[in-house]
Amino acid sequence: IASWTRPHGNFGRFASVSDGLALTRGEGLPGRTWASGRAEWTRDVVGDPNFPRAAVAMGDGLHSAFACPVVAPGGRLVGIMEFFSQQMRDPDAELLETMATIAGQVGQFAERRLAERTLRESEERFRRIADSAPLPLWVTRADRSRAFVNDAYVALMGTGREEARRPDWRTRHHPADRQQALARTLPGAAALRDIYFAPPAPPRAVLGAWLPHAPQT
Repeated sequence: IASWTRPHGNFGRFASVSDGLALTRGEGLPGRTWASGRAEWTRDVVGDPNFPRAAVAMGDGLHSAFACPVVAPGGRLVGIMEFFSQQMRDPDAELLETMATIAGQVGQFAERRLAERTLRESEERFRRIADSAPLPLWVTRADRSRAFVNDAYVALMGTGREEARRPDWRTRHHPADRQQALARTLPGAAALRDIYFAPPAPPRAVLGAWLPHAPQT
């Protein structure tokens, strides 16, 4: 919850009570807006029997108020915006329409921020899991550059993380294995199929004679 007031406005008590307030659906001005799914207007919150903050509003000299639902694309409610005045005002349809448009833009912004946060959290979980793996793991883009390498991959390359993302792992094969490995892996990579690797026995090099094989069932 966040609150904004005009410069030199003294509404600290009302803002403090509002910040810690929990309302159910249909309760108070935000609850009514939540229940109806549309903007709600109250000419005088002090005399409104369904406004739990009436006493505090009276103390801070607040009277008229309206609230708008903040709706994300797809119709999901993500919040409520409330506005208060020290004067008693009748409902203003043009103002409500304007604020509904602004609330819709806020809803789109909130949805994008939520999607970005969800993606960051998902990527962090993936990194933690991948970095805990004892084997090298990496994600390759269509242009063959590395989007991600785990700690084991970096250790295998013996460089820093950024340096480890640059070289193509195919160039790290032992020369005796390179052509065979490329011939077996390129069709799978082109078809975006999973490729499984196992070291030859005995391995010819630390960095790479890894040949694809069918997974055991």
